Amino acid sequence: MTVMAGTATSSTAASAQEQTIKVTSANVSTLHDNKGPSNKFNIGGLSTGGRVQILDGMFDREGCDFVGVQEGRVKIDQRRECVHYHMFIAGCLPSGNAGVQAWIHKRLRPKNINSQIKSPRLMGLSFWAAELKCGFNAIVAHSHCEDAAVEDHRTFWDMLENLMLEMKSERPDYPTLLAIDCNGKVGSVASHTIGVCNPAQETANGARLRTLLERNGIVATTTFFNVGHTWVGTRGHKSRIDYV
Repeated sequence: MTVMAGTATSSTAASAQEQTIKVTSANVSTLHDNKGPSNKFNIGGLSTGGRVQILDGMFDREGCDFVGVQEGRVKIDQRRECVHYHMFIAGCLPSGNAGVQAWIHKRLRPKNINSQIKSPRLMGLSFWAAELKCGFNAIVAHSHCEDAAVEDHRTFWDMLENLMLEMKSERPDYPTLLAIDCNGKVGSVASHTIGVCNPAQETANGARLRTLLERNGIVATTTFFNVGHTWVGTRGHKSRIDYV
């Protein structure tokens, strides 16, 4: 499981003050309970039923306001309620993989929620946070792995940018929040959108992310302070491939 968090600020004329929201990106491996000792999804400390309830409590204790979930692997598009979060869910692929989700904490008192599911790897959610007196355009994304077909990469990143532009056009006063499992690394190529903490050799997916951020005036906030590794494999491999 990968989890990482960052903060974003929004200043509006109505509130005349800066507001802070804590945003988290989390690849949870699965939230679909397949019980049994041979269950291949029972990994990484969540080898149990009730994964949603466990994560609901974990994210709440960490003060997460918005959570972008990847690899939810729930079968169909739907909306659910948990103790602390409103859950907006994109169903998985026929293979059982992917399936992004957007979780909004109830303390934000979200209103005027508009969700758009573009694919099992991409969804957008615009909402007004009454508690903060400001709105947000939030996007949850999960890129293909580096070795995927070129056309798959092109389709995904074009769709992501188009969604970003569409949401910004509809609600230009709302700042954009992006929680993405990029499956790529950044840092070796200088950019005003990428910080200097924990730099890695930029990969192809990393270049796609950096280019997207540069074109749209967005900053990867979690590269400006030490978040450490965001992915740890079962064999001990570690890297930073998730960003807010």
